[in-house]
Amino acid sequence: MENHSLKLSAPSTTARFSSEQYIPRAIILDIVKEISESIPKFIEKNYFFSHSSKKEESTIDRKSIQYHSNRILLKDIISNDQDNKDKIIYKNSTTTKQIEQEKKIKQIRKQEENKIKEEQNEIENKKKEKEKEEEEEEKEEEEEEEFETIHIWQPKVLKQRKNDSCGYYCLYNSLTILNSCFIGTKEEAKLIYSEYLESRVLFWHFYWVSIKLFLEKSKQKKKDKQSRYPWNEKCILKGVLERSYVEYMFKSGVNDNMNMISRQHYPITVLPDWAIQSLKNNRLPIDEIKEMQRISQLFKSSSNYAHVFMIGQSIHWITIVINKVNNHSEIIVLDSRNHNLLGATDDEVMQLVNKHPELSDHMRKSYLFSLIEPKLIVQILKDCMLGDSDLTKTLLQLNLTCFLENFYSHVNNNNNNNNNNNNNNNNNNNNNNNNNNNNNNNNNNKDNDNTLSIFNNLNINNKITSNITSTTTTTTATSINIIGSVSSSSSSSSMITTSTITTSNITQQQQLIYWLENYWPPSVIEYNICQVLDSIITTKEDMDKYLECHILESLSVWIKSTSDHLKNHSDVKLIQRFSITMNWFDKKFLNFQ
Repeated sequence: MENHSLKLSAPSTTARFSSEQYIPRAIILDIVKEISESIPKFIEKNYFFSHSSKKEESTIDRKSIQYHSNRILLKDIISNDQDNKDKIIYKNSTTTKQIEQEKKIKQIRKQEENKIKEEQNEIENKKKEKEKEEEEEEKEEEEEEEFETIHIWQPKVLKQRKNDSCGYYCLYNSLTILNSCFIGTKEEAKLIYSEYLESRVLFWHFYWVSIKLFLEKSKQKKKDKQSRYPWNEKCILKGVLERSYVEYMFKSGVNDNMNMISRQHYPITVLPDWAIQSLKNNRLPIDEIKEMQRISQLFKSSSNYAHVFMIGQSIHWITIVINKVNNHSEIIVLDSRNHNLLGATDDEVMQLVNKHPELSDHMRKSYLFSLIEPKLIVQILKDCMLGDSDLTKTLLQLNLTCFLENFYSHVNNNNNNNNNNNNNNNNNNNNNNNNNNNNNNNNNNKDNDNTLSIFNNLNINNKITSNITSTTTTTTATSINIIGSVSSSSSSSSMITTSTITTSNITQQQQLIYWLENYWPPSVIEYNICQVLDSIITTKEDMDKYLECHILESLSVWIKSTSDHLKNHSDVKLIQRFSITMNWFDKKFLNFQ
């Protein structure tokens, strides 16, 4: 397959038609069409667009369709194939005891049935029942020896050549790996995984089919006088998979005959804003969380199920697949850059970042986050989809914790430092300002709940955020040392850092005003925090369900200390406006105490 690959490069805007580097798009389309038509296996059965019939389209709702997985790829396809084994970038398998809930239900039903049979059946039947019971006991003993295995791994995929087309690579990888999971025969599954996942020819065929689909849709929008960005030819031909294109692919009506992807009813969820930095600092996507909770229930209620998540990582798209077959599950991560997102060392991550010295500080930070955050996203999905953790609770605590951490990194309430330290992330950005309290800060990491591992990783990410914009902060964490290296090689003279602000001889009121003006204006707090809390927490039971004690304590300390400060500085209009926001917090949490 590789011998037929095309190396395509977008022409420069200054290039002329006669340039050797310029290839007219019409010619490229013809070449791609010829090559794709020369592959009998692909033409014989197009695995991307041929799973649903027209009769199904008008009667079946997309949410009601479940793609039941037929295999665990790592166990059934790759384990016995050395060539495919060599293509694995990262692999880790963990084994835990199988969930006991089904066994308990079986035991209860068995006891009830035995009582009825003992009362109604004759002696001969009872003897047969005892024999059956002995057989069932033997089966139960065998079941007790069974374990639930979770494989987390990352395979090599087609290497991305066109930097701004990572969305198309992500979509292609998603469809390919999903087909490998649920396609009927093992031979077909092996063919799709082994050949399609790294086929440049098939990718470009898929790419241009998608481009053509969007161009046709843009013409329709133009006729309806609804043509606007990004639905025009210029934007589409840039090769960037815009959000509106993805939404059209998966959410358009079944009567749209052009949209082949939509007709497949694929179990694919697109999460464009699920980078950890976005979940920490922006408004939580309530509708997406509800959809994710629904998917979580599917995994818990189904013995066989597979689902794909297309995750937006600020400057990049990756695919995460969760595949469950009986007591085996696997989480597959696919990255078109083929970077080791799950097992790379700090030095290896640093080497990747240093390969791009031309990037701005902001882009270097975003690139770095795209390398280190997928590991945490995988952990969250594993705990919430395959484990017992609640996704709403996990993300809400993440969001609130980082909101308080951001406040304390800019506003120092010296009279309440000991109380403020209840927030387990508060010590990330204040090491230079509160050296006298370092011992107290270090003790706060012990006050975590069952989500300790997740929030420990978040502490590292918070330290990364603070250190990438500062060359003065020092720390012992290895992940911070990575960012320190990034920062030391980039100019920070024009950047306002946290240390510059907090070490200045300015009052707490000035710090608060600066924070409100530049980070969290009252209207943003109300939109991102207050409205989300109002939609999630409506009763005392919700408060207990979604917020751990240490989060409630941190919020209470913050509300009290901040409200007390506002009483003494009510002459500033911005402070007056912020007082209204704080009154909401006071009433919200006072009502449920």
